[in-house]
Amino acid sequence: MDMKLIDILEVSRNTIAQDPDTEEEFEGFTKTNLDKLPIKVLNYEVFISNRQPIMISVWDNDKMIAQLTANQLSIKKLGIKVLEILDVAVRPRYYGKAIAYNLYKSLVGMGINLASYGSHSPGAEKIWSRLGSDPNISIWGIKDQSTVLKISSKNGSLVDKQGQSVYDDSQLNLLMTKKGSDSDYKLESMQ
Repeated sequence: MDMKLIDILEVSRNTIAQDPDTEEEFEGFTKTNLDKLPIKVLNYEVFISNRQPIMISVWDNDKMIAQLTANQLSIKKLGIKVLEILDVAVRPRYYGKAIAYNLYKSLVGMGINLASYGSHSPGAEKIWSRLGSDPNISIWGIKDQSTVLKISSKNGSLVDKQGQSVYDDSQLNLLMTKKGSDSDYKLESMQ
């Protein structure tokens, strides 16, 4: 299986500070107890915490500029592991630099499956739709943890086979995989 990062995560039930939303709330974070990941996002270093929820953070030298908070989950009916994205925060002065987009793309490029359950912010919809048009990424819709739908990007939006926006279906959860990965093949065979 190509989930190298997920396989090395040993998570505990510790809690982390509330997600930062303002420039001031990003201050005070340090790289202590963080492990460096073998990826870069726009030449910035990426680190991960060893807690649950998992915190993946992007750093510009000694300043945290973005944080993705996620839970590690196993979708047993589908036989795959995912990181369920709970929240993404970017330091305000780094807005517009596609930090979150490139972080998602880098993680999926490593073979990490990303999942998003429930509603999406307009920014998240834009990121998922943009990644849905990437030839190296597959987007899937999951209902009831067992019904699998192939999702495509059309006119800047994610749509199902009937051309309906995936955001119109509150029961549909999104899953992003690396095209050609074990997880991608598994989901393809379940359609």
